[in-house]
Amino acid sequence: MRAEGQGYGIATDSIGAIGGSAGGHLVAPPGTSFQAAALEGNGGHAGVSSRVQAVVALAPVTDFATMSGTDTAGSTVAQVLFQNKIELARTFSPVTYLSKGSAPVLLMHGGADKTVPISQSEEMLERCRKAGVRASLITVKDAPHPFWNLAKWAPDTIAQAAAFFHDVLGD
Repeated sequence: MRAEGQGYGIATDSIGAIGGSAGGHLVAPPGTSFQAAALEGNGGHAGVSSRVQAVVALAPVTDFATMSGTDTAGSTVAQVLFQNKIELARTFSPVTYLSKGSAPVLLMHGGADKTVPISQSEEMLERCRKAGVRASLITVKDAPHPFWNLAKWAPDTIAQAAAFFHDVLGD
């Protein structure tokens, strides 16, 4: 988007990303890992940053090392996805890369989420605050994991995300 966006009328210095669940995890690194050159990949636009300026992450996994509530090799996620390689789990965790220059983030999480613990969003919020990154967490009362896809919560979710993007990125 940054490499080709101007031709489509996109403000390439003002990009936001939104995603839910796995998508929430995937939109977070472009907001946090801008200093990790190894994560830029080789997608055909060498030298063009994948950094975004605002992130809305809905029920995201933000720290694979602590996904099961522990920061040890005993984590189920660490065992299954990363074969007990905690450093590898941290490599894929957006919280690993948080710094003062990270993009502002709006986290939204269902209060009744049984798939991704709300502690993942709470941890991201706390780490953002410690790093001096603008962040907020909206807990959607009684909402299950995919709340953003459900008619009861989708309109408010989109409205809150849009308001955040307008506030951070402008019109």
